[in-house]
Amino acid sequence: MVLRTINLFVFLLVITGLLAGSATTLRAEIYRLGIPAGETSPTYQKFIAALKKKELVAGENLQIVQIDLSKTRGNQEMIRRQIASRCDLFFTTGSQLPTLLAARIRTPLLFVSFNNKSAMIPPEMKETTTGFYRGYLSSIFTGATQMLPPKQHHKLGMIFFAGSSLQKKAQIYRKVCEKIGIELLVKTFTSRDDLERAMHEFKAEGAGAVLILPPSLRNEAELAALITIQNRLKMPVISSLKDHIEKGILGGPTVDYVTLIPDLADYAAKILRGRPAGRLPIRHLQDKFVVNLGTVARLGGVIPQETVDQAEIVGIASDRVKKVWNNRSPVAGDFVIGVAKSTPEPVLKPLLDALAAKGYIKGRNLRLLEIDLSGDLSEDRQKKISSQLANEANLFFASGNVLPMLTSLPHLKTPVCFISTKESAAIIPEEISNLFTGVIRSSAGSIIRKSQKMIPGARHLGLLARAESNLKERLKRNARLASQVGLTAEFQLFSNTAEIGPLMTEMKQRNDFILLSPPAITKEDISEIVFWQQQLQLPVIGQISRHIEAGLLGGPVIDQEIVTPKLVEYVTKLLQGRPPGKLPVFLYVEKYMINLQTATDLNLKIPAQIINQAEIVREHQQ
Repeated sequence: MVLRTINLFVFLLVITGLLAGSATTLRAEIYRLGIPAGETSPTYQKFIAALKKKELVAGENLQIVQIDLSKTRGNQEMIRRQIASRCDLFFTTGSQLPTLLAARIRTPLLFVSFNNKSAMIPPEMKETTTGFYRGYLSSIFTGATQMLPPKQHHKLGMIFFAGSSLQKKAQIYRKVCEKIGIELLVKTFTSRDDLERAMHEFKAEGAGAVLILPPSLRNEAELAALITIQNRLKMPVISSLKDHIEKGILGGPTVDYVTLIPDLADYAAKILRGRPAGRLPIRHLQDKFVVNLGTVARLGGVIPQETVDQAEIVGIASDRVKKVWNNRSPVAGDFVIGVAKSTPEPVLKPLLDALAAKGYIKGRNLRLLEIDLSGDLSEDRQKKISSQLANEANLFFASGNVLPMLTSLPHLKTPVCFISTKESAAIIPEEISNLFTGVIRSSAGSIIRKSQKMIPGARHLGLLARAESNLKERLKRNARLASQVGLTAEFQLFSNTAEIGPLMTEMKQRNDFILLSPPAITKEDISEIVFWQQQLQLPVIGQISRHIEAGLLGGPVIDQEIVTPKLVEYVTKLLQGRPPGKLPVFLYVEKYMINLQTATDLNLKIPAQIINQAEIVREHQQ
């Protein structure tokens, strides 16, 4: 298990030894994270929770400092001094960003905000500021109208509790709406009873829907009350938070917090550990629609089909199964997903577990159709596979190593959701590309370059894979790619665990390190590779977090907490009948994970710039 509480003395000894001779060292101390006092947006809670994965734990090595930003008139110098003396980093959402920019704080600043004039970074703060823009402010209002029939576009309500930080921006919101032809009615409330009064007034005044932004509500009780009032009055409420929509709000244009929150935590960890904020690029996010079909059914409304086609669907449009997401009751129907027999278990198991939480439960309403795509497939065998998939499977889930065989099938008509490198995805023929969607990870060349950076001075690379993974041609190509970054490379295949020791012993004679390809690798394989890695003092780079947690040195890995939800989103949409061509491919860039125990065992000094950006494992997990 990753240690949650670290003996600081031992920690200093390990890190100092590991980074001896490098210019940068990790800091072992209490980090101070500033946030605005009194903020109620769930973003803050999720962000602080995500920092635990970066070994920044509130109440242990992370101190949360709340700064009162409510009284800003003539008070900017005091705010600047307070933050400078009490915080190592300040984090804010868009509601308080203008206050911090106006104060010209000098402390590193991390933000997530709409992209508008009040959120523009002053030149003197660019070296100390970074964050995430989520589109222009007008996009939240135009997106809200896209949830409604045309006759309801021209008048919207907006509500928040009295004293919310949104109150200062009400006039700005009205002006933005006026420019795009929307009349915005703004109301505040003081209690749950007062919330109902405001919603009745919106309905009487002809608002097509009511919009809430993250700081609009103070607690879960107010959200539950608002959902109840929405359903009783049949007054649609639109939110920019997926959490709200999953709990019963109609829907809205939202940010993908599955990727945003870990990215914010990653930026925060890097800044707190010494990375200048200005060297982390400001990133621009795209909103996506989320729609709760259960709420659509309860309101008796109709959402435009073009919005539904591009939306993530939550909720169930039937009261009999409306609790499917929470109690693992199966979605009505029988579903079949085709998979290759060689699909890696670390990829398939998290997907099936997450699908079960969505109501698609293996052994109940979901069946896997396992297809053998290994070896040379005869023309007759290819035709039989195409026919079997068309007749039995709702979709095929593919890892990159089977895409060449899958795309060569004649008359393929089955939707495909895949996860692969750029090179593997590039072979999908244009004429059937509308059948494919999924996640594309970094190119093989990029993975090789990132792996090389972990082993300073390395010149010789060994590529290792299981024989049944259908990777022989890809490994030949990867060996050629390695030569482009100054590495000589060879590849070796093994058929069973017993072959690993002799093969690695042979590879040790010619190679500085090994890059392991994950398809078809078993838990027993990893245990054997970890043993011989130590025996031979031969570093092995992995690409899956479980392999590194089990003892491989480290590597550029897929974060399953980001990739699996995205795959589940696509698979569930395909099972619901969504055309794959309408689901944009998701591009994912791997991040480093390092096993410090293994680095110590191998007496290897990982460059500080990699340590600073990596997720750290400090002991082997079996």
